[in-house]
Amino acid sequence: MNRFTFIEDHHHAWGVKRLCHVLEAARSSFYTWRAGRQARAARERADAALAERIRTVHAERDGTYGRPRITAELRDGGECVNHKRVGRVMRKYGIAGLRLRLRKRQVTTVPEPSAAPVPDLFRRDFTGTAPNTKFGARCAKTAATSSWCQNRLRPSVCATAGKPLSGLLLQSLIRGLLVPNSDTICAVSTSRSAGEI
Repeated sequence: MNRFTFIEDHHHAWGVKRLCHVLEAARSSFYTWRAGRQARAARERADAALAERIRTVHAERDGTYGRPRITAELRDGGECVNHKRVGRVMRKYGIAGLRLRLRKRQVTTVPEPSAAPVPDLFRRDFTGTAPNTKFGARCAKTAATSSWCQNRLRPSVCATAGKPLSGLLLQSLIRGLLVPNSDTICAVSTSRSAGEI
């Protein structure tokens, strides 16, 4: 119940002026509200009729259509209706379409709290004093073009003062650095220049 409804119900006993003063409502606003009573009732009836048409379209589509599609269906049927009004009526009468909520992205890398951190052997200094004195390694899970190497770990070894080294030729080094006890090693690079290991 709003203030104007209360004033309308009790104005015979106390008077409009006194009730508006006590409820801090302007008398002109009360009389404007009273004059629009028939228009509000007509809108309520129109909303109820629209809700029935929305329920019909909603039931025809197995309860999957939401505001945009129901608006389009009503317009195709010759109804001149705005999507905002359709949304308001659907909220008022509890009509809702099917919502396919997106699943949360699965986190695949969860660090073990009790695991010791990997030591930083380079101490963030990646400059090599001579060729092939410092080696860095990385292992990525990628899909290769050949079927025997698909969705496997693809190791790569890179010398800091040289060119990337071949993964196939350094299987023992890669197994020791990257993938312990691994039976599948994919080739990282097959092209070598002269003098490269």
